[in-house]
Amino acid sequence: MTALTTETALDDLADAIATGTTVAGIGESTRFAHETFEVRDRLFRRLVRRHGFRALAVQDDASAGAALDAYVTGGAGTAQSALASAWRPWRTAEMAAALE
Repeated sequence: MTALTTETALDDLADAIATGTTVAGIGESTRFAHETFEVRDRLFRRLVRRHGFRALAVQDDASAGAALDAYVTGGAGTAQSALASAWRPWRTAEMAAALE
């Protein structure tokens, strides 16, 4: 698959997900694979940019969620420090970039 074909496929998928939808769940078969997270991140960004989605929910406990929320809504620190108490699969450079 070429890069253009992949981008078009992600655009088409985002369009299909967003049709008549206000909440969408994006799952994965593994949480530690860079490639899996990258595709999910690219899809999420399309949903935000093209369709106005504005929230990202992650599987974690309430205190970790509060730390992530505090950071993305203008809290102090860095994405890495916000992820410090998060579930291990979220503590990646890709998740930090998504938070930023």
